[in-house]
Amino acid sequence: MEQENTIVLCIPGTWSSREEVLSSVIDANNGEYLFAGGVLFCPKQDESFMMEAREHDHHMHHAFVTAGMQRFEAEEMEAIKTHKTVVYVSGPGGNNAFANSIMRAGLAILKAGGLGIKVESSGKAFTHAQWEELVNMDHDHRFYEAFVLLVKGANNSIYSCGMHNLGLRDAIADGGEDFMETAELVDIFSVYQVIEKPEIKSGQTFSTAPDMPVYQIQEEPCTFYPEDDLFYNPYGMFHLVLAPEEDDTL
Repeated sequence: MEQENTIVLCIPGTWSSREEVLSSVIDANNGEYLFAGGVLFCPKQDESFMMEAREHDHHMHHAFVTAGMQRFEAEEMEAIKTHKTVVYVSGPGGNNAFANSIMRAGLAILKAGGLGIKVESSGKAFTHAQWEELVNMDHDHRFYEAFVLLVKGANNSIYSCGMHNLGLRDAIADGGEDFMETAELVDIFSVYQVIEKPEIKSGQTFSTAPDMPVYQIQEEPCTFYPEDDLFYNPYGMFHLVLAPEEDDTL
């Protein structure tokens, strides 16, 4: 899979102007990150990202309430509500290396006065402390935690959103009698993709444990979002369908 997509991060902050954003980023990171012509770049790592500063957005508080999933304390949400400037950082996605680079760039903005961070290309938000913990985590599971979430679909189905940030297909499973079991299935299968990076083919089967149900893997296009939506997965989906019998189980 060599398709590329864009990871977009949203960071509201206390800065009064675009100029204050730029000077704060340079000072807070000891010159590790510089800015010129709309580009944030890290000379040491030879990495660059598009960066844009916008004025206060009155929709921001609601967006973080929804995407934060109760990760924020009341005072943190109040600070986001009264933010002055919003910084957007964007860069290529499609693999763990790109994801790691933009995670560090996002942390650089947070250190400079950011009040929280939201992954626009999946809809997941974090506090400064939570994001920094993910950046410093020495395990690939951090990429799943940072960029992927589970969504409840029609008829109690569960699907992942955000795997395209890592260059992988999202997964969907039809709703069964046990809602949590369905969510666990999609969660484990998605983490398996991120950690093990297996070669998965349509027709193979998957099970979360030897004594658990077996599911057949079917490749499907992403139909949940239009192609110009940041949530759209150009790689497609893996549909986990209850299999009649085990065969070539992963």
